[in-house]
Amino acid sequence: ILVDNKSTNGVFVNGNRIGHHKLVEGDRVQIGENSMLKFDFADEVEEKAQERLFQDANCDVLTGAFNKRYFNKQLEAEFAFHFRHRQPLSLMMFDIDHFKSVNDTFGHRAGDDVLSGLAAIVRQMLRTEDLYARYGGEEFVILLRDTDGDTAFLIAERIRRAIEKHEFHFEGKDIPVFVSVGVSTLLEQNYKDPQSLL
Repeated sequence: ILVDNKSTNGVFVNGNRIGHHKLVEGDRVQIGENSMLKFDFADEVEEKAQERLFQDANCDVLTGAFNKRYFNKQLEAEFAFHFRHRQPLSLMMFDIDHFKSVNDTFGHRAGDDVLSGLAAIVRQMLRTEDLYARYGGEEFVILLRDTDGDTAFLIAERIRRAIEKHEFHFEGKDIPVFVSVGVSTLLEQNYKDPQSLL
């Protein structure tokens, strides 16, 4: 049973606004302007196929982090959430220093190995609700809900140090890796839109 709890924008099933609706397989549910769901029963094979489609559309293949397109959509949603609930929202962006020289010196396979290893290190240091994405070649971004600037700075420094201390190796060669990190925090409407925060 789907119930609209007196929402401002309404809940729609198959294009019709509802208050109370018994869902049947194939129903299309719209919540707000951008959220469209399809109610469906699925076995394990179908479920895995759907998960694979989601991964392919929203995640970076090499690092497993979300991709830039998915991140930008979520940034807009989190920005709107901040304006409704007035919770701080911090954004952290980092890139690998002199990454071109890693590729030039050790080869592109080594560079890919560094990217995937770095992504795994960072992922272990984040909360479940933090959004982590590969934003560009060697650029990554993290969105930290309900996190003030001081806390975000401490997290950024912890990540920077963990990467600096980690020993990256590829085919018997040591690869020194360092990152530069920037932090911005949305607080009291100090940024007018998601792109200015970014």
